Amino acid sequence: MIKILSFVFINLGKLPHTVYIQIDGGSENANKLTLAMMCLIVAKATKLGCQQLFLTRLPPGHTHEDCDAQFGVI
Repeated sequence: MIKILSFVFINLGKLPHTVYIQIDGGSENANKLTLAMMCLIVAKATKLGCQQLFLTRLPPGHTHEDCDAQFGVI
């Protein structure tokens, strides 16, 4: 995630006002390291123009991420 935000900042010169991060419900994504990385992103991103960061977890047994559901309409 930090790599993606860095890429956006380098190309646009700023970060978006709101950043949405979606992770699946696996235990590898629900640990202290993930939360620590989110805290680091918040600390760094607010200095670069980002005002809101949303972290959501998909429920157990999910089949698709939110963005994948949009392709079902096409």
